[in-house]
Amino acid sequence: QNISAQILGGPATLNAASAKDGGVRIAVSGKLNADNLRKSLGWPWLKSLRGGTDWRGVITVRKRLTQFTLDSSLAGLASDLPAPFAKSSAAAMPVRFERSALNPLQDTVSFSYSKLVSGQILRGKSGSQMKAERGVVSFGATPALPSKNGVWVTGALSVLDLDQWRDVLSPSGAGP
Repeated sequence: QNISAQILGGPATLNAASAKDGGVRIAVSGKLNADNLRKSLGWPWLKSLRGGTDWRGVITVRKRLTQFTLDSSLAGLASDLPAPFAKSSAAAMPVRFERSALNPLQDTVSFSYSKLVSGQILRGKSGSQMKAERGVVSFGATPALPSKNGVWVTGALSVLDLDQWRDVLSPSGAGP
């Protein structure tokens, strides 16, 4: 109980408990710090984030299968990312990430960013890595996992400037 750690660029606390079904549940909470996260991960788009935000997560292990969820309001974190992901530090934009193992060779990953974008992806093990088999990313609607292989993008946005996104995602601003 009350294990201290550094996770997502800031302090975190972990509390573990055994479940009645023989599984284990680990509750995790902490504070993300944009500067520390940028230093540890080095992803170019992280330079567009400032401040910090509280987050919480739960890791559940049952019958050797793991489920993980991570939630945050993102309040306290400012973003200069291109539209539609720019936000002030005062704005709350609930974000959720979830990974659920279906069996040792397959899992689902789902995510949402407020009501703006959400997605669901079914992944399968290919060699030592998990690869997307089928999924959907939906702007403005709740996605349903497609029956065909591939990752689909659906929905509508009032603005999407791909040149601005290329500049943010490329370290030099001139990437492919």
